[in-house]
Amino acid sequence: MNLLIPAVTIERVRAATDIMDVVSEHLELRQRGRNGVGLCPFHNEKTPSFNVNSEMQIYRCFGCGVGGDVFKFVQEIGKIPFIEAITVLAERAGIVLPKSVVVGQTRRVRSATPPKQRRAHPLCPPCASWQARAEETAQTAEKTLWRPEGARALSYLRVRGFTEDTIRAARWGYIHDDRHEAPDLWALPSDHVPVWLPRGISIPWRACGSLWRLNVRRPNGTPKYCGPAGSANGLYGVDGLARGLPVVLCEGEFDALAVAQEAGDLVTAVATGSTCGGRHRRWTRLLAAAPVVLVAYDADDAGEQAASWWLDALSGSRRLVPVDDPAGMLKAGADVRSWVISNLA
Repeated sequence: MNLLIPAVTIERVRAATDIMDVVSEHLELRQRGRNGVGLCPFHNEKTPSFNVNSEMQIYRCFGCGVGGDVFKFVQEIGKIPFIEAITVLAERAGIVLPKSVVVGQTRRVRSATPPKQRRAHPLCPPCASWQARAEETAQTAEKTLWRPEGARALSYLRVRGFTEDTIRAARWGYIHDDRHEAPDLWALPSDHVPVWLPRGISIPWRACGSLWRLNVRRPNGTPKYCGPAGSANGLYGVDGLARGLPVVLCEGEFDALAVAQEAGDLVTAVATGSTCGGRHRRWTRLLAAAPVVLVAYDADDAGEQAASWWLDALSGSRRLVPVDDPAGMLKAGADVRSWVISNLA
């Protein structure tokens, strides 16, 4: 018989998950209005026909006809059953599933040590082969940033208010041309679409001795941020939590680096990369150990909803509303340090 998780729990997982973020971890999406468009991962094609509707939170391929919601996508991309897809997304969102499940119409309680195949998936970095390729790419980009071909990107970062010491410490780099690489180079299945590495500023997410993600901040076009398929749900700057300082939780890496540059001796700045990123108990446990977490998401609707999630998840956390966003404040010449100090007080 099939195990069923209560509908209220399924809806909670659905509400905490953005299908655009989930799909973007597996393939390149380009923005078209409210939709993301890319090459379908379920059949071979050269013209993008795979559409993700961020408003309706569904996907559909107009080439092969597949479609559904975020649960269906995780099922199909991972070749796993429905209940396991829910478990994966719950773990990703940091939601603890109830200890009881419904079988047909009868409620049964799981044992204290459930069967191994039913345990929630632990959050892990990408495989060693993926990390090796990402590390090689990141190191090459890091060197390129300080060469003539990276001059414009370096000038852009300086205009944004970042110092050379900050950029070097963060180990940011520059990928100077768009390219598509064979999926096997990234330890992806041979029938996976080519892995897209766009031109832009490379931002490596190193945490706990592993490389979890390689984000690229594109100079133009949408999406603004993307990276090679196969990345994991990390937390940018998480290693700094070991210092035991108060934490400023940001959405973007530029925001976290702005806070770190101006007030890194007072706080640890981390970033989730998106409004739904970072939601996993591996990260919430580490954040919960901090003296206080100041949630500095943007003041728009998406930012407020994401901030509410973190305020509920972390006892003792407080809302920290930026005038613009921390990176925008730095670019405008605002006193980011005084802003942080006033909110710590």
